[in-house]
Parts: sequence; C-alpha cells; structure tokens
Amino acid sequence: MQIDKEFKVDYLQFSANRLPHWLVHGPDDFRTRSNKLFYTHMTRYANGAMMYEGNPNTDKKLFVLSGSVCDKLQITPVWMQSMLQDNGTVSRIDLAVTTNVNVVNLIQRDNKYIETKLYNKIQIISDVDYTPQTLYCGDLKKRGEHGVVRAYDKAFQLGIDLPMYRLEVEMKRKHATISAKRYGAGETIPAIMSAKFRIDRAWYHDIFGDDISTMRFMDRAPESISEIERKMLWLESQVLPSLQYVIDYDNANGTHNWSRLLDHLTKYKPTL
Repeated sequence: MQIDKEFKVDYLQFSANRLPHWLVHGPDDFRTRSNKLFYTHMTRYANGAMMYEGNPNTDKKLFVLSGSVCDKLQITPVWMQSMLQDNGTVSRIDLAVTTNVNVVNLIQRDNKYIETKLYNKIQIISDVDYTPQTLYCGDLKKRGEHGVVRAYDKAFQLGIDLPMYRLEVEMKRKHATISAKRYGAGETIPAIMSAKFRIDRAWYHDIFGDDISTMRFMDRAPESISEIERKMLWLESQVLPSLQYVIDYDNANGTHNWSRLLDHLTKYKPTL
C-alpha cells in the first residue's frame, strides 16, 4: 500500500509584546470580555486568530491560532523563527500527520512498543460497536503540563468514506517551547514529533522516517526567574485547572462557587 502522509502545525499558542505583522485590524474584528483567567479582554480577528490581553502580571499578549488559522498563515520554519526572534514565547504547539494508515488500530495493538514514558498510558474511546474512534496516549490528569498524544479517525469526524486518520502530538509548556525552537531552527515536523513520541514498529518508521530531533537550547537559569514568576508558574500549573473546573461547574449548574472564592479573596489579608 502506498502511504499518504501530510505533516503540519495544527495549533499554536504563544505570548508576545506586540501585534505580529500578519495580524491587521479589520472591520470584522470582535472584541469582548476574555474567557481565559487572568486576561480581561479578547479579540477575534477575521482570519480566526484570537488575542488575549489585560493580564496584570505581564505586558505580553496571548495569541491562540487554531488549525484552520495555522493553515491560512502557513506556519513555516521561517515564520516560526521570526516570531521567536520577536520575543515570542510558545506555551502550546500541536504537530500532526494525516495519513491513510489506520494509526488508531495500530497504536492500540502496538502500545507496548511506545518508546517514551511521557505518553505511554492508553485511553480508548469507542463507538457503540466497540470500534476504536479516538485513542489518547499520556496522563490526561497532567495534560496541562505535558500535553497528550491523540489518534483518531479523521474521515469519521468529517463524515466521509475514505481511509483518513490523524495522529497529533499536543505539547505544552517546556515541551512546546523546545519543539517550536527546533521547528524554527529547521528541524522537520516528523523528527520533532518522534523526539516526543515514537513507536518501535515498521509502520511507524514508514510514516515518520528515522530522524529524531535532538537539538538542544540553553534554558533560562533558574536564579533569573523572579519570585512572582515562580508563583505564577505554580498557580498556572497547579491551581488554574481547578479554578477552571469551578467556573465550568457554575456555568453548567447555576451555582456560585466562583463568587464564593472571590469573596474569600477580598477578605484575605496579605502577608507582604
């Protein structure tokens, strides 16, 4: 069988000090209150890009590009390098391959050959006939920190009768940062994906090849991080998921737990 495969950047989230050159205000822009914690406002642009601003802890704006926006902007290595050189910081990146190989069934069958410990836990979502439709690799409880790998039947999602499957590696925080730098430096998407998730099977080699990105970059020294930055990193990784759960629960059930927390916060006496 001839293997069809198409690799792409399928999602990108990054912060930057100013509007990128490709983000131009237009009559169809929509600005409203933010749906993200710590940000007061968000703007949806005509091409679908989202910008969040008003975070009191940083002057940077947060930009979110969905898969369709990434397609429109054509996220090339040159594009990525330009964004990084303009002081952009990537906090999430999804890299994906679309193929005619049924990766859902193959990963389910060969999951014991997964070579990375970061994404070796398997969770399968099946249809009423117990046919696997979506497969997750990784610890979903730590998704906010590490990300997750997912494979699914893309043709089923689109409602078409073709062999079309998608494998996505969703990377967060430090994993996203290093992968974005590797892409901007010229590493290929399959090599970057293989550095985070790889299965020691012939079919996997046929899709991804044998290259594995090993490019290293100097991290910022821990002593250069201020105390408020340390606290913010802890809040974002440990507290934010629980706060989001409270907000979603209130929205679904008409309760007021979030208001209760805010009331406690106004009564809290700081120790500074």
